[in-house]
Amino acid sequence: MPFVERRLSSLQRYINESAAYAVEKVINNSGIDAGIAKFQQLRSDAQNKLSFNENDFNSLGYNLITRGMINAAIEVFKMNVEMNPRSANAYDSLGEAYMINENKELAIKNYKKSLELNPDNANAKEMLNKLEKNKVK
Repeated sequence: MPFVERRLSSLQRYINESAAYAVEKVINNSGIDAGIAKFQQLRSDAQNKLSFNENDFNSLGYNLITRGMINAAIEVFKMNVEMNPRSANAYDSLGEAYMINENKELAIKNYKKSLELNPDNANAKEMLNKLEKNKVK
């Protein structure tokens, strides 16, 4: 299958099957509080057939960061951590969002959790070094 067709197929899957896309639409139209409510509604609906894919939610969080919506990104990364409590990457992303938001305490907490889950996480080690060097003395 040619590249463009694969990409189109991937986008169609995202639109038709991804809970992250459903949450993203609500965030775009009604804000993060409505997005959180949509996430909770979808998670609790036994009839819901949408996929709660870790990578989809992670991508959504980073998309929100690039749009300057840091608080919304934090909430999306928190959703991802809730769904994937054993994912070092989910905690690493949440730590990064807190760091961008200048919440060093929560950034450190999440990077430490990421490192606990994956002791080889070089990014978490580097960010913890950076954050702990800049702690108020």
